[in-house]
Amino acid sequence: MDIPLPSELLMDDLSNTSDGTGQATVASVGLYANGTYETLATSDRSSASDSRTRFSDGNATNASGNATNASGTADSTADSNIQSISLPVPSPTPSLPRDPDLAKPIELRKLWTPVKANPTDFTAWTTLLSFVEQQELISFIREAYDAFFSRYPFCWGYWKKYSELEKRFGTPEQSETVLEQGVNAIPLSVELWMYYVECAKDRHKGVAGEGRIRELFERAIAAVGLDFKSDDLWDAYIAYEKSIGQMKNVFGIYERLLRIPTLHYKKHFEGFQQLLLASPVQDLITPEELEILKPHIPEGEDVETALRQLVTESRRSLFTATESEAAKRWTFEENIKRPYFHVKPLENNQLKNWHEYLDFEIAEKQSSRIIFLFERCLVACALYEEFWRKYLDYLKSQSMTEYIRYAYQRVCSYHLTNKTGLHLDWAAFEEETGDMAGAIQALQNALKHQPNKAILSLRQIGVLRRLQTDPAQIENAFDSAVQTASEASLGEFFLIKQARYHLKVKNNKGKAMEVLRTGLKRDPASSALLYALIDCELQQLPLDVTAVLRIFDEVTVTEGLSHDQKVDFLERKILFLEDFGSDVRELRAAHHQYYELTGQAPRGRKRAFGEDEDEAMDQVPAKKPFENPPPSLLSTPPMANPYGVPMGVPPAVNAWPAPPQMMASPVGFPGYPPQAVAWPAAASYGQTWPPYQATST
Repeated sequence: MDIPLPSELLMDDLSNTSDGTGQATVASVGLYANGTYETLATSDRSSASDSRTRFSDGNATNASGNATNASGTADSTADSNIQSISLPVPSPTPSLPRDPDLAKPIELRKLWTPVKANPTDFTAWTTLLSFVEQQELISFIREAYDAFFSRYPFCWGYWKKYSELEKRFGTPEQSETVLEQGVNAIPLSVELWMYYVECAKDRHKGVAGEGRIRELFERAIAAVGLDFKSDDLWDAYIAYEKSIGQMKNVFGIYERLLRIPTLHYKKHFEGFQQLLLASPVQDLITPEELEILKPHIPEGEDVETALRQLVTESRRSLFTATESEAAKRWTFEENIKRPYFHVKPLENNQLKNWHEYLDFEIAEKQSSRIIFLFERCLVACALYEEFWRKYLDYLKSQSMTEYIRYAYQRVCSYHLTNKTGLHLDWAAFEEETGDMAGAIQALQNALKHQPNKAILSLRQIGVLRRLQTDPAQIENAFDSAVQTASEASLGEFFLIKQARYHLKVKNNKGKAMEVLRTGLKRDPASSALLYALIDCELQQLPLDVTAVLRIFDEVTVTEGLSHDQKVDFLERKILFLEDFGSDVRELRAAHHQYYELTGQAPRGRKRAFGEDEDEAMDQVPAKKPFENPPPSLLSTPPMANPYGVPMGVPPAVNAWPAPPQMMASPVGFPGYPPQAVAWPAAASYGQTWPPYQATST
C-alpha cells in the first residue's frame, strides 16, 4: 500500500475514507521550491516526475486537475478521496532575477568574512543581514539571505523579513516566491502560513482570487493543522469562508476541526453550535446525512429544530473524544516553552519533556500523530542528533522508506552537516535499499560539507567497488581524493589505500608499486610510502626473498632519508634476514652496515610486519625481590599510633585481612564515604541505578 508523505498525515486523521484495510488512501501533490507541483507515487519514487504543472501568477492545479474543497471532499475523478500537499525536501532558494554585480563596500566584505570562516556563527549572520537591509540593494539582500537559509532554513521570522524586503525593493511576484520557499522549508510554522495567506489576500482579490486563497488555507491545514496550538490558523480559515458567505464550507471546516485536540477545542465546539443556529441546517449537511436523520424526526416537531438537535448530538461524541485526547496531551504541551528553532541550547527539562511526549505518542500507536509530533520536535530540537536518530529508528521500525530518506536529506544537508556518522548511515540506508546512485549522492553531499574526511571518500570508493562499476571510475575517485587532500599525510594515506586496492582486489602488484612510486616522486623520504612499497613484496606468496632485499636496498639508499629513518629500515632488514634469509653473509653485511651507521650492534626495536619485539627483559633491569628490614630496624621499640598497629613491624607480620573481612578506614578518604562492609553481591549490583532495574530470573 502507498505510504503517505508527512503532510498527508493530517488528512488521514480528518478523513473517514479507507481502502478497506482501515488505512486512509491518500494521493499527494507536492509544491516544490522550483515552482512546480508534482504528483508523488510514494511506492515508486521514480514516478515522481511523470506529471507536473507549472505554478504561475498565483494559480495552480494539481496533476489530475482536481482540488480539495473546504469541506474535505474531493473531485470524484480523483484516485483517492483526499488530496493533500506533501512536504518537499528543502532546497536552495529558487533563482531570482539578479541585478548586475555591484562592488561590495569594504564594510560588507568584512561582514562576509566571519560567516564564511564559520557558518555556524549565528551572531555573525544576523549582523550581516542587518547590514544588507540598510544598504537597500536587492542584490546584496538576496545573496546574504540565500546563504543564510542554506544553513538555517527553520528561522520563519527571517523568511517573513526576506519577503518584505523583496516586496519593497523587488516585485510582488518575487516576494511570493520567497514565501513559497519559506513554507516548503519550514511547513510547520503557523505564523508563516498565516502571513503568506494575508499577503495572498492583498494580491489576489475578488472571486478570481478565492480559489488561490482557499488553496493556501488547505495546504496550511494539511501541513500544520494537527498542531496543538494551530487554533489561529483554523479560525482564520473559518473567518475567511464566512466573509465570502460560504457557510457550507465553514461547516466542513468544523467537521474536521472537531476531531483534532487543540488548545481551544471547547471554543470550536461552541462555534459549531452557533453556526447551526445562524444557518439552515439542511443547507449545511450533505443530502446523504439528511436522508439518514429524517426518520429520527418526531412527528409534529419543527424540522429545523429537530435537525439542529440531531446534528449537534451526533457531533457531541466527536467533541467528547477530542476532549479526552486533549487532556492526555495537556501537560506535555504546557511544558513546551520554546516550540520554535533557535541555536541556543534547550534546557534539560525541555529535552526530557520532548522525549517523554514522543514516547507517549509512540505508545498510543497513531502513526499520523507520531510522525507529526516528531516533525514538531525537530523544529525546536533541530541541532540535537539524539532526536533525529530517535525519529529514524521509529521510521525504520515501520519500514517507511520515503520518510527515512526525507529525514536523512534534511539533517545531512542543513541541520547537522558536521555529523559524519549520519552521512555514513544515510549512504548505508540507500545502499541497503538498492539505490546505489542514491548512496553515492549522499556521500558526495557529505564531502561537500566535510571535504577532508577520509572515511567519507573511502566509503564512496567502497560503494563504487561493490557496484562493480568501471575500474576507471574507482581510479578517478582515488585520484580525486589524493588531489583534494588538505595535508600531505592524508594524500599518502589515499595512495596507500589505492595501492592496496590494486594489490589485493585487482591482484596487480605492478600497478600497486607504480602508484606508490608516483607518490614517492613528490616526497622521496616518506616513511609511510616506503614501508608500503616494502609491504607489496612481503605480501607475495610464495615469498621472494631476493625481491624483498632488493626493495630494502633501494629504500636504504634513498636520498633525503634522515639518520633515524635509515637506522629503522636497516633494523627491519636485519630482522627480515633473521627470519627468512638464506645466506648468512647477507646478514653479516647488514650488521656491518648498521654498525658503521650507528657505532653499535643492532637492537631490533621492531620486527617486520609491524610486530613489537619483546625485549623488555634485557632492556629493563629486573627489580630485586623484597627483603626484610635489617635486624637493627626490627629491634627499634614500637611507637604508639592511633590505629593500634605497632610501628616497625614487618609487613609479613601485619598482613592485610581477607577481602570478606575488609573494613572501612576509621578516617576514610576525602570525598568517599566509608565502606563498612565488603562489595555487594553480583545479584544486587546495579539495583539502585535509575531508570534501569535489575530483573529477577
